Amino acid sequence: MADLKNHRDELNSVRGKLATVPNPNSTPGYWPAAFQIISLASKAISTINKNIDKPESIFDDVRSNGAMSPIHDQRVVLKNLVQGVTFINSIVRFDPSVRLVNDTFINCVFILPAQEAPPKIFQEIGKTLLASDLAHVTISAS
Repeated sequence: MADLKNHRDELNSVRGKLATVPNPNSTPGYWPAAFQIISLASKAISTINKNIDKPESIFDDVRSNGAMSPIHDQRVVLKNLVQGVTFINSIVRFDPSVRLVNDTFINCVFILPAQEAPPKIFQEIGKTLLASDLAHVTISAS
C-alpha cells in the first residue's frame, strides 16, 4: 500500500489519459487496464485501514434518500438499485446488476472485475471514476 502511495501522481496521470480515450470499446485491453488503474489509484489515495477484517456487506436494492447514516469502514458489494447512500473509507465492489443513483464515495477503494467487454453499467461507472477525483465522487449511473 505504501508503495502505491509513492506512485499516486503516475497513477492519476494514467487515469487521466485513459479518461480521454475517444472510443474505449474499440481499444483492445482498455477496460481491464482502466479498471485496474481505478483500483490502484483509489488504493494509492486511500487512508483505509488495510486490515478491514469484516466480511462483505451486501447492499441490494437500497434507497436511502438521505435517511441512512453514512456507511463507514466497510467492505461492500453493491447490487441492483443503490440510491442516495454515502460510503466513507470503504472497499466497494460492484455487482453487474448495480444501478447507482446519487451515491457518494469518500476515500473508498473501488473494485471492478477486469473484463474485456464489461456490462454497460460497469463502463458508465468506469468512465465516471476515470474522470473524477477518486477521493470524493458522486455517481449516478443507471
